[in-house]
Amino acid sequence: PWEFGCRCALSPVSSQSPVGSGDHSMGKAVVHDGPDGSQSATVVTAKGETINLPGNASGYTFDVEGAFRESDMGQVKELKDRRQILDEMVAAARTSEQGWQFVARQELPLAAPVLPKPEAEIAADIARVTAGEVESVSLGKLLPEHADGLGLQPDEHEVRFSAGAAHFGVQHWRLNHKETLPQAAELLRDTLWQPGSEVRLSVKQSQKRLLLWNRTRNLLATLLKHGPAWDLETVDVWSPGEEARRRAKL
Repeated sequence: PWEFGCRCALSPVSSQSPVGSGDHSMGKAVVHDGPDGSQSATVVTAKGETINLPGNASGYTFDVEGAFRESDMGQVKELKDRRQILDEMVAAARTSEQGWQFVARQELPLAAPVLPKPEAEIAADIARVTAGEVESVSLGKLLPEHADGLGLQPDEHEVRFSAGAAHFGVQHWRLNHKETLPQAAELLRDTLWQPGSEVRLSVKQSQKRLLLWNRTRNLLATLLKHGPAWDLETVDVWSPGEEARRRAKL
């Protein structure tokens, strides 16, 4: 196949074999392998004309598995289709050690944040959990741009902030990102409730994690699927140079 999704097939021939046969003979072709794994070709037609076919964009270096590990749901227009694809891939992840990431849409314009209630009330709720007054508070639901963009089911939209454990909630935040905890409500305004945040769903076996990235401010909110809701892990300043390492970790 010359490109991903191509339905053609390659048949090995010697350097002297004609391309095609009979009335359809095109002459001879030589395929050149590039140092990066890409391929180009030179065709000498039956009339003696030389045609140079440039190296294809993906060639045999195209990572077909990668197309499933990181899928842009923005290419799937119907919500029901996004949900079906997501459900099937999540089911596949449960029986595989390979993880996948799904992107709702990579390029979204920033817009006015859509908060479920005034920021002061959100800050007060977070402070109550941080102080140990309550175990958990609801932070509302994911924005449709994020939840429907991925294809999440309606019962997967709620976000909570909890006392948590070492890998989510207040304990995780204090252990790993304590300098941003006092700004939690403000940072959530610019990630969780920012319609222009890029949203990804990371799936590995039974674990699901949401990543909401505000590219303009380099802020990243991460949420872990815990029971019926998404539990907030943290929001922190995100360096784009760290993306590859984070993906490898996820």
